[in-house]
Amino acid sequence: MIQNLAYKTNTEAANTNIKANKLNSLSNIITEPYASSIKSLDEISNFDVNLIGGKAANLAKLKQAGIRVPPGYVFDTTIFNTYTSNKQLPITIQKIITSIREILGRAVALRSSANGEDGEQISMAGVFETFYVPITDNTQQVIEKTEKLYQQSISKEVKEYTQLHNIQPNQMKMALIVQKLVQSEYSGVIYTNPKKNEILIGYCKGFGDQLVDQKTSGSSLLINSSTRKILQSRGFDQAPLDQKIIQQLINVSLKISQLYNHTPQDIEFAIEKGELYILQSRPLTKELGAIKLEETPNDTLNKAREDFKAFSAKEKELFNTSSAIFSSSNFSELLPHPASMDYTIFATILTGRKGSPGAFQLARQDIGYIISDKTIGFMQRIGGHTYYSLTKDALTFYGAFPETEQEYIENTVAYYLKKVNENPDLGFYPEMILYEQFPTLAWFEKHYGKKRAPNLLNSAKKFNDRMDREAISFSLKLDEKIVAFKNYIKKMKSLDTAQMTAKEKIGYINEIVQFMRTSTCVDFIKSARFGFYYTRKLQVLFKEAGLDDVDSAVAKLGQGLDNSAVTEANLAIEQANDIEQAMIIAREKVGFYSEGEALEIRHPRLIDTPEALRAYVEGIRDSGIGKNWREQREKRLKFELELEKILGKEKMTTIMPAIRGCQKNMAMRETLKCLFTEKYSLVRKSLVNLAHEVEIPEEDIFHLEIEELNLLIKDPDNMKHIITSRKQHFKNEPLLELPKVIREEDIEKLHLKTAFMGSFTSQKGHFLADGPTLNKAIIVNVDEIGIGKTLDKIKEFKDTPLVLVAKQMNLTHDPLISKVSGLILGNASIVSHGAQRARELGKGALGGFIVEQLTTGMQIYFSPKDRLVKKQTLSNVEI
Repeated sequence: MIQNLAYKTNTEAANTNIKANKLNSLSNIITEPYASSIKSLDEISNFDVNLIGGKAANLAKLKQAGIRVPPGYVFDTTIFNTYTSNKQLPITIQKIITSIREILGRAVALRSSANGEDGEQISMAGVFETFYVPITDNTQQVIEKTEKLYQQSISKEVKEYTQLHNIQPNQMKMALIVQKLVQSEYSGVIYTNPKKNEILIGYCKGFGDQLVDQKTSGSSLLINSSTRKILQSRGFDQAPLDQKIIQQLINVSLKISQLYNHTPQDIEFAIEKGELYILQSRPLTKELGAIKLEETPNDTLNKAREDFKAFSAKEKELFNTSSAIFSSSNFSELLPHPASMDYTIFATILTGRKGSPGAFQLARQDIGYIISDKTIGFMQRIGGHTYYSLTKDALTFYGAFPETEQEYIENTVAYYLKKVNENPDLGFYPEMILYEQFPTLAWFEKHYGKKRAPNLLNSAKKFNDRMDREAISFSLKLDEKIVAFKNYIKKMKSLDTAQMTAKEKIGYINEIVQFMRTSTCVDFIKSARFGFYYTRKLQVLFKEAGLDDVDSAVAKLGQGLDNSAVTEANLAIEQANDIEQAMIIAREKVGFYSEGEALEIRHPRLIDTPEALRAYVEGIRDSGIGKNWREQREKRLKFELELEKILGKEKMTTIMPAIRGCQKNMAMRETLKCLFTEKYSLVRKSLVNLAHEVEIPEEDIFHLEIEELNLLIKDPDNMKHIITSRKQHFKNEPLLELPKVIREEDIEKLHLKTAFMGSFTSQKGHFLADGPTLNKAIIVNVDEIGIGKTLDKIKEFKDTPLVLVAKQMNLTHDPLISKVSGLILGNASIVSHGAQRARELGKGALGGFIVEQLTTGMQIYFSPKDRLVKKQTLSNVEI
């Protein structure tokens, strides 16, 4: 059992060094007949295990050899004999224990040291419990714990254990160790294997009993003691140890191994304020054999639970809220399953990281929101998904009403948390369905009282007026900015990163990342914010006007938009004179598109795979995309005229600025995402070149964090264990079943996927885009069979209505979307990129499905109008 000698205390006494004169003062307290029976670990000279037990003998030997062991005292087995004879501790012994406790700082551990414990033949590990005495315990509690420790020697478990090893129960004698507690940041166990020059370290944050009680699987390192290199690791990310600490662990392991004539040892340790303490060492009774550190899917699940718990606790402490909630909306569409590099680059640019604000904070501050540094890093990667804190996200919408951020948290944010705790669906794209961006007088009266409500409403109206002005100003300046962004890309493209040194490549990468963080992506976030703002404004205005189907109306107004760089690129490819000219256009305008999700940087670009680029071009040229776009544009313009008849000219005049604001900014968002993606492709190319230079596989560099690149070029071998561990974790993550919105009550319910949760029958989803009802359509699941095979199936079944299924869709999916009759998405809302692409191409679309259930070949009824997908009773079509 890992002895937990770590206990948190809050007093100065527990943190002070023990003075030698205080230790010596015990000589006045310890008198005969006990003077020879109670010794400090420094004073012990007789290492007879029958007198002081194996654990005490080892601790004294270690301490006297100069190894840092927490100070303590040993009560030998004669005092145990006295206790077993009298069935209670003598008053004098009780006083001595109390005095020692005071000298050691009051927070102590009461530890067993039996004569059969920690020996070469048997260890008795885990047989005896250690009792911890916090500074708050009174004298009676200390004595009760001491007697309980002695009573363990006659317990049923000990009798069974001793009989198993042919030891008579009456032969069992126990010494007592009273030892200072270490307030550990980390604690764990070291196994030495001198024959193989290996050291295995298992550890966790905080107290070691978490490992023993299986509250955590902890982290592990396998180290070559000769080269001092880490050979393997598991869970290192969860609790990364500083190199100085690792070297301390290696040094003490080698010293203890030498002290015990290179006999394999089982060593327990704790780390406090960067200092290593040894809690015990005993012979390893069984050799470890071949070691392979692997993370199981259950380990990955437990880590996700631990991460959610840790972030929840931190969040509640930071904001003094009663709960914490995390949502995967929006980000999960852009980063469906990010590796470490995908996540850290995206977070650095967009949401802020390591104390530096991202484009979210910079853009919203420019617009007029009051942005606190507390919002930096509001997105986290947990279980292979990107989740953001609902509290921190809501703070990025704070517009100075009410007057202080704290009151906003205590009232408005608390209301949001309460609503999502009641109904988790409200936490998915909360900016569209939960956040009050256009609050009414009644809303302010309910949350802030009738007296303050008029002033707060006036502040809210002023803020929204400013939003309208900022949107117009942003639109007027954007064309000039886009030219500057394109010039920047041209300049960075002209630099040959293949000829740069490794350090220069990292500088090049960081230069582009910082440019995106402070420039391109600031405007990307602004266009998205304005687009979402006007979409929400339209929903409110249409609802006030009594329009029947608000979502459908908003979707129709987003069809066939002008000035989208994505649409313009596709039209240019379609209109090219021949395939070769189309390929030339494609290399320039879409070659930087990702074969996977554009904002997961690890995915190859179309230009990296000529056959993928050609398939994209052929798909666009065969799709009739220009005809589709023109039809959708005509439908949009026609619907605007119909809307004027329904609402009246006067009402339409007041709503039209919001319509144009929505249309213009949603199209700009697509254009800016293209520019964003093109810069991403330059970063990816440099990362690949860097991987080649340090001679690691291309894929491996994407399992590092951006800040670790300098460590990589300094010592590539030392990063291999981290890469291997993260790849195993990454492989396990898709096996986790994680909901889109996670409340604290959901954390313990998280589980591994089981046969994709049963078979699909029918489900109502979220409305994304209008389209025809399909009575008999066939599913083609892109995630299941891949883009290449999907294109093949579309060609094969060109006369059959097909519905495309994927967790999310991006720019690369346009050739597929244009050729099918409908879309079903897993992670999407009406403002998501996938929904926007569906409307651009005139396809009905629904979101919010478990896409693994919708398998290729399934025949369905598909109705965007009714938000319904229903499995047909006919057998699946064989495709």
